Amino acid sequence: MPLVKPPSAPVERVLCTVSNLKSQKSFGRWDTYNLAVTDRRMILAQLTSEMVKKAAEDTQRKAKAEEKGFFGGWAAQMGAGINYAQRHMGMEPESILRENAGNFAVDNSNVYTIRIRQEDEDSKEYEFEIETGACKHSHIIDGYPESTDALKQIIGERVKASGKGFTIRL
Repeated sequence: MPLVKPPSAPVERVLCTVSNLKSQKSFGRWDTYNLAVTDRRMILAQLTSEMVKKAAEDTQRKAKAEEKGFFGGWAAQMGAGINYAQRHMGMEPESILRENAGNFAVDNSNVYTIRIRQEDEDSKEYEFEIETGACKHSHIIDGYPESTDALKQIIGERVKASGKGFTIRL
């Protein structure tokens, strides 16, 4: 009797990222997350100070090897935390979840809405809120997320305009 291979499950991959979502803890303290969006779920990956420090050191080392000079190295180092989310683009979703004890995922099927809105037109900060049947995950982002178009493509026709931002209805 020939061996029959079971059909393999589709490979889950990261389709886009949103960097530096800040979530207020208490007394002016914040947790920072990067959001990795797959076709199946949204992974909130906590960004620790140790991770940012290591990314800055790696970036500085790379800039030195490329002989970018003082200002080139400084500019690269300043963007290390912001660009950390791009690292998730090449990672397996399960690896992202295991990267840190503070990481967690929300299945796309459990998400009711995603809202990105500006509180007032003078502010450079945007509220980024993921609402599920169980809870709301509210974050602040410095500036309008560059991945908005990618989010719209992943979600499709469920994107609805909403004031100074947009709402994605799932």
